[in-house]
Amino acid sequence: VRRTGRVLVVEEGVADYGIGAAVTAAVAQQVPVRARVVGSRPLPIPAARHLEAEVLPSSARVVAAALELL
Repeated sequence: VRRTGRVLVVEEGVADYGIGAAVTAAVAQQVPVRARVVGSRPLPIPAARHLEAEVLPSSARVVAAALELL
């Protein structure tokens, strides 16, 4: 983080309230960074797999967040 000044946290929890937000905040207090958290959308996790895929973080969302940090 100190070398690049960037951090990307990916988690299955809700991005705004999960452990990823806490980790990002803790890192940002120590080092000035550009940060992104990719997590689940703030919705209940559906039972149907095709709907679950829409709520949980996808590889496309992770790649998009990583490209934003470049």
